[in-house]
Amino acid sequence: MPPSPPPSRSPPSPPDPLLSHLSTLTPLLTRLLATHASAHDAHYVRATALSLTSITLAYRNGDPATFLLHSSYTLPFAPPLASLEDAEPRLRAMDAESRGRGNERGERSATVIAEWRGPRGWKEGISAGVCGVVYALYAASKFPGIGLREWVSGILGEGTGEWALWGLAVLFWGMLLAHMAESAGLMLPRLRKYNVRVGTRCWVAWVAEHLVEGYPAVQRFDRLVGEVEGRGRKGGKGD
Repeated sequence: MPPSPPPSRSPPSPPDPLLSHLSTLTPLLTRLLATHASAHDAHYVRATALSLTSITLAYRNGDPATFLLHSSYTLPFAPPLASLEDAEPRLRAMDAESRGRGNERGERSATVIAEWRGPRGWKEGISAGVCGVVYALYAASKFPGIGLREWVSGILGEGTGEWALWGLAVLFWGMLLAHMAESAGLMLPRLRKYNVRVGTRCWVAWVAEHLVEGYPAVQRFDRLVGEVEGRGRKGGKGD
């Protein structure tokens, strides 16, 4: 009876230093999860397993209130790697390819915005403050117990005071409708493009800020995107 063939052996497990090194490529791994697993809110990404045919990534997902939700995703290599040392070059090539496809279609960016930024500096503070005052005064005019109507009428006279409050209502609704239109055409598409998940604290904060402040919030978001992409390019030399 011929001897049985020796059992086939799977490729050796990668050494821990290799997994540790791959886990330091945080921006790259985060982009790959967003592209291949639609995990646009992944945090604390690390490589937990590697073979010639795939890499397994573990991550936490959700906003800061749900960071304890752990997930994993196995990203296949096609064709398989020639050796485990080829993992990093292959991951970089996959990232570059997915970025190129997304840019050609004008779809979601590989950049992930996960923070909100409020007004900074006196110019932005004044802009947001003026809009906030208009909103606050209109809200106060709708509650008789606050006494705003009586206070305005006492200073300007009853007739002039009523005209002033009518003008305040026109200003309020004009601003709100304009900001809602801007939000639909400018802010919401940006939030989607840069992977701000609907309903998270970050998404709510940006939408609310834009409804109050208007276009300056869009400009601030664009500056933040530029900063994050700049950090990604700088870190890309070692990520």
